[in-house]
Amino acid sequence: MKKTWIYNVADSEKASLLEEKIEVSQVVSKVLVNRGIDEVNSARKFLDSSLSDLHDPFLLKGMQTAVIRINDAIQKKESIWIYGDYDVDGISSTSILLKFFTSINYVVDFYIPDRLEEGYGLKCESIKRIKEQGADLIITVDCGITSYEEVEYAKKLGLDIIITDHHECQENMPKAIAIINPKQTDCNYPFKHLCGCGIALKLIQALTPNEIFAKTIFDYIDLVAMATVADIVSLVDENRIFVKHGLNHFKDSKNKGIRELLIVCGLKNEKITAGRIGFTIAPRINAAGRIRNASMAVRLLTTNDTEEAKELAQTLDEENKKRQVIEAAIYEEAVHIIESSEKLKNDAFLVIHKEGWHHGVVGIVASRIAEKYYKPTMILGLENGILKGSARSIPGFNLFSTMSECIELFEKFGGHEQAAGLTLKLENIEVFAEKLNKIASEIIKTKKLTPEIKFDAILAMTDISEELVFEIERLEPFGIGNPAPKFMYRAITADRVRCVGKDNKHIKIGLVDSKKYIDGIGFSLGAKIKIVKEAKTIDILFTPGFNEYKGRKKIQLLIRDIKDTNNENIKQTDFERSYYNTIRFESSSDAMREVDFTKITWHLDDSKNEKLYEHLALSSKSIILVNTLEKAKHLLNLARVSLNKKEVSFLFDFNDISDKGDSRAIHIVINPNIAKIQFNSYNSVILFDLFFSLEDYNMLFSRAEHNKIIGFYEKGDELYNSRVLDSIIPTRKELVAIYKHLKETLCSTYTIDKITKDMNAQYGNLFNSKIINHALEMFRDGSLLEYQNNNHVITLKLLNVNKKIDLLRLSMYTDLLRYQESFNKIKNRFSAGGIL
Repeated sequence: MKKTWIYNVADSEKASLLEEKIEVSQVVSKVLVNRGIDEVNSARKFLDSSLSDLHDPFLLKGMQTAVIRINDAIQKKESIWIYGDYDVDGISSTSILLKFFTSINYVVDFYIPDRLEEGYGLKCESIKRIKEQGADLIITVDCGITSYEEVEYAKKLGLDIIITDHHECQENMPKAIAIINPKQTDCNYPFKHLCGCGIALKLIQALTPNEIFAKTIFDYIDLVAMATVADIVSLVDENRIFVKHGLNHFKDSKNKGIRELLIVCGLKNEKITAGRIGFTIAPRINAAGRIRNASMAVRLLTTNDTEEAKELAQTLDEENKKRQVIEAAIYEEAVHIIESSEKLKNDAFLVIHKEGWHHGVVGIVASRIAEKYYKPTMILGLENGILKGSARSIPGFNLFSTMSECIELFEKFGGHEQAAGLTLKLENIEVFAEKLNKIASEIIKTKKLTPEIKFDAILAMTDISEELVFEIERLEPFGIGNPAPKFMYRAITADRVRCVGKDNKHIKIGLVDSKKYIDGIGFSLGAKIKIVKEAKTIDILFTPGFNEYKGRKKIQLLIRDIKDTNNENIKQTDFERSYYNTIRFESSSDAMREVDFTKITWHLDDSKNEKLYEHLALSSKSIILVNTLEKAKHLLNLARVSLNKKEVSFLFDFNDISDKGDSRAIHIVINPNIAKIQFNSYNSVILFDLFFSLEDYNMLFSRAEHNKIIGFYEKGDELYNSRVLDSIIPTRKELVAIYKHLKETLCSTYTIDKITKDMNAQYGNLFNSKIINHALEMFRDGSLLEYQNNNHVITLKLLNVNKKIDLLRLSMYTDLLRYQESFNKIKNRFSAGGIL
């Protein structure tokens, strides 16, 4: 699926301030500003991510009450149970609370429901069994916020319940002893996006004296980091602190279960990143709850027995392999169901169910289907008339709020913006799917949700260095809320292109520019190989990093997307024909009058593309004037990239504005007729390349306010104008070839396009419509032929000629030479650096 590239243009003033004050490069300062980190203090805090910056846990509503009740239970030697969830977050939350109570020599028990038999959250039967074993207090982790009836049942049994949860709160809140959830409407905690394990750690922090917690936090932080990454919460504020410090302690973790997991994952000697946790380590923890029982994973993460840890890690590795087989089968079935149904293919929200689908893996399948079709997706397994499953969303679509509008149809429902779990009766599925699609289609239509990739800057090969990679590593960990920085590289040559990996899923490319070579790899981009091999040059979005192999470290670009540099939606032949047909050469007595170039505000550097994007992103109502074929094509390709303001569109015209269209649109005029354009309608007039004549500059100064005129120039721009002039002013040799062709074909009627096509077929692509037009004019001036042009159809008659033609006596030829002389004056000023 094609993705829209969005240039996330940073505020250059704020970026420059950060660059100066915190001593980071211009590139990294722009990344920080794009992440909303645009003040010096917040930037320092972000880069440092100190544990001392953790918030006071007692700012969480319910924390004081929870701590008093837990301390009271400890003092009275009451039976405390931890009630968790069966995913990585719930397992990790349960584990760190067990480790905390063990550290204070207080024995507690735990309970995690069976995913298949019991499902998510508190259950009355489970509460009853826990009570029968003598429980006095239950502390939930990563669940409980929707369990109103279950809490009431527990109270009848004489059980107290403390709820710690991070999921969205519903209107009817449980009446527990205490609820710790920053998403409660009247909770003033400064950070709302902790995962369940993060909240469990805040409870431990509140239960522990500050001086002791400063040391013991390292007993928990690796598990908190794993849960935070696995639960896909925003990696900012406290989550960033947890994950950054947790990742640093992962390889040297004292947790025997973690150490054995790293061995079975093949990561013992590797750098542990958020990506490796999310895609390699966490799935093995999740496998316990998906396929067997999550208690096994809790035992792994809390054991002090190395042999037990080794055995459990290997078992989870095997369970994960079974999960992968089951998941692949369900995914293939789901895709087949979608592709076999025109209705489903047109639905805004995919709701798919089948009897026998394993409840433990449907969430992963939902994620893959949502990514493949770029639609919110729900996958449900049917058993005994009851559907259970999971839903996953796409960016910009709030799953929880949408599904909340169908709450009367659920037996059980919970989740957040991007993921949800649910149970409903089979008899409700059709009404549910129809209602969900009606809501979703309106949202998607209004928001115009399409796949997109945002990037932070346009880089050249000279910008990519080890120093830049080291700086980018300071921004880690990457994930939701702090995505890995992406950059655009335009018009780079691809070399040694090949597919690698299973089923040729990935692509490796050698990237060459200015004699410098760098490796690139695009994961899951193997299908792009045809584009890369056929394109003269490619545009890429990438993140620079290091690749280590056999002790050697070198820079490698992680390629995120690839496009042909040439606009995929424009037929180049049609565009070139329009360009040459609209070139204007008008000469007057004012043609050689000198120009005061200081009336133009100039941007004179090599970052022309980036400066243009920055200007367009920060201004409104702009018109861009472009005169050369190469730069016109260049703008066509730049227009494929959206700006921060996604609603902005680009309108292209030749000579003049044919349609004002959307007032927010940026108008690009190719071969502009300066005398006809109403420049007072625009806030800025942008010159993207050079005019061919001095006269056009003087005409522009008479028709547009000088302070609105902005010129973009980079070294060598004048060469593009020279190429155009060379391509339309015929040489004697070219004139002979054209005249010879006309004599040999012996037709009375032609079209310019037909003559151009025939000449190019015979001589290669050397001719265009404008040079043919000029040749015909010169032949007529020299009395070689007579012709008339009627709606592009040429009626032509060759005349008898007995003498040579002196080109310098032909008015068309002398006009063209005068035009070239005028441009040479411009060229000499720019190439000599004397425009200011």
